[in-house]
Amino acid sequence: MAARKNSRSKSRAAAPAARSAGTRSRKPTARSVRPVRASNAKPRPTRLTIAMFMTAHPHTIGREQMLSTAHDMMRAHNIRHLPVLHGGRLEGIVSDRDLHLVETLRDVDPKTVRVEEAMSTDPTVLPPDAPLMDAAIEMLRHKLGSIIVADEGRVVGVFTTIDALRALMTVLGERVSKSKTG
Repeated sequence: MAARKNSRSKSRAAAPAARSAGTRSRKPTARSVRPVRASNAKPRPTRLTIAMFMTAHPHTIGREQMLSTAHDMMRAHNIRHLPVLHGGRLEGIVSDRDLHLVETLRDVDPKTVRVEEAMSTDPTVLPPDAPLMDAAIEMLRHKLGSIIVADEGRVVGVFTTIDALRALMTVLGERVSKSKTG
């Protein structure tokens, strides 16, 4: 044990002498330190937008269509939100929950009630280049299940909670294709 202590004290004593003999230690400067990236690491986009994660070319429905038609479309395409159009212009949005709520009322026949009677008339709309954070804030603030994505008045997509989860997985580093999740 005594030998170990001596060898340690010798090496410690020699280090200051070596430094003073002309071997100077340098502190790293901002110029001398470069970030190191793993060779397989992919650079992340600096600004995530809703266009990167939205469901593009969404199915839509006319406001004069019947609730039963909206139900059939939702079931056939495994979706929960339909932008409602009239003459190519966005009028609102209808969700599966909206349909269910109206259909539970007395004397409501889904084959005779129009979509316009169940739709929300003031949907939240954002442009495709809107930051992902803006969409998340709006959805959280208003407890929304979806946001309509429109470019110059034309519906180009829908950003849903499922799309938001895909974005989260991407940010966390997981890559999941739409085919794996539905």
